[in-house]
Parts: sequence; structure tokens; C-alpha cells
Amino acid sequence: MAWPTDEIVTGELVSAAQFNRLEALLASDTLDATAAEIEIASIPAHWTNLRLTVRARCNDPNSSQTLRVRLNGSTASYDSHWITQQTTVVSGNSSADATYLTAGELPGDGAGTGLFSQADILIAGYAGTTRHKTMTGQAFANWGTAAGSAIQYLVAGDWRVTDAVTSITISPSAGSLVTGTEVALYGGGAI
Repeated sequence: MAWPTDEIVTGELVSAAQFNRLEALLASDTLDATAAEIEIASIPAHWTNLRLTVRARCNDPNSSQTLRVRLNGSTASYDSHWITQQTTVVSGNSSADATYLTAGELPGDGAGTGLFSQADILIAGYAGTTRHKTMTGQAFANWGTAAGSAIQYLVAGDWRVTDAVTSITISPSAGSLVTGTEVALYGGGAI
């Protein structure tokens, strides 16, 4: 069976195998008050991959803070690698045996009004129990209107644990997430 060439209309058939390859929204949250973190818990093991999207800002008085991701509430055994581009400057960094995965940057209260960061993170094979959990993604943060006040991240990380991922927590490295921060979790590729 081939995919429809236009939008799906009433009466068209899509096989279960094709349908199961689509992403499904598993959870979403928009903060209506500040919070130290957002946790998405009780993640079902039905999917092959998870995709986490984040639009966030923190209330730390500085211009920006690190966007942190933790799996299953663990505060150990994370390795992160990231490449950043700010104007024409490209640089890289990493952290080993950290307490979180680095997933980007968040504007703080020192940033311009209404500025939020965006991150898109893939966790492949999250439900398996024989391999470490890996993460790849990209993020963008803007903390002003002047040249050089934005940064783009390419991120990758490894949680050196073989447990299935059952919860994901995001938080800033300082301060709290502000009202309007949005998180969504999608499952894709049914097992």
C-alpha cells in the first residue's frame, strides 16, 4: 500500500504498519506558573524513539543558563558533547560523568523580553535494556537583539545506563522555568 499523495481524506485506508511509523503526542505541558523543573513520567515502552521538544526561558538574573535533561531522575553517568555557533564563531565542548545531559541554552531575566529558546531532542531505543541511552538534538537561544546575541547548538549525549527510559526531566542550570515554558514528548516507530 502506498502513502496517499495528497492529504488523507475520509475513506482512504492506511495500514497499521504505516500508521505506527507516525509520531504520536504522548505528553505536553505549558507552565502557568514558574517551576524548578518539568518531569514527564510513566512513559510507555510502546515506541522505538522519543522526540522531546522544548520552548523555554528561566528567571535567573543572568542572560542565559544551560538547558538540562535527566532520564529516570538519575543524577549520574551522563556524557555530553556540543558544538555551538554564535555569529561566525564555531566552538565545541563536552562534559564527562556529569549529573545531566546538556541540551542547549535558556534565556534568563537578563535577556530581552519575550525571548524563549527552542530545543528538539531525539532519544533512540529508549525502551531497550541492553544499551546505553543516547541523545542527539539541536537547540537555539536568543538573549537580545544585538548581533551575536543568539546561539545555535548541536548536541549529543550518552547516559551510561541500560535501563529503559520511563521519565524525562528538564530544568535550567540556575533559576526556575518561567510561565509559558512548553514541553512536548512524541513517540515514533512502534515496536
